[in-house]
Amino acid sequence: MGKRHRRALHSSYRILMLHPLKWHFQPERRSRSWAESIRRERTNITDQQDLRSDIKAIDAGEIAMIYRRAVRLAAQETALPLSTFPQTCPNTDAQLRDHHYLPE
Repeated sequence: MGKRHRRALHSSYRILMLHPLKWHFQPERRSRSWAESIRRERTNITDQQDLRSDIKAIDAGEIAMIYRRAVRLAAQETALPLSTFPQTCPNTDAQLRDHHYLPE
């Protein structure tokens, strides 16, 4: 798979980790746009994997790396300290890609 496609997949996963963090830690700021971006990125991942047979699943090491980046972005965007957020991704890959799942 090309680097461009892998970067796009990583970007979709980063948003799937970032927006649920903001959703969970800033419930008063929840918006339709956050929910829509989560749905859109889930669809993007599904589409990428359906359209390209050479796209392998994201592995645990990639999940950890992408999550660390998502946490840094969440801290910047929410002005909450990094220590607010879990050190490891609180969602399974299945939850991240589940079109009906939103954190409480």
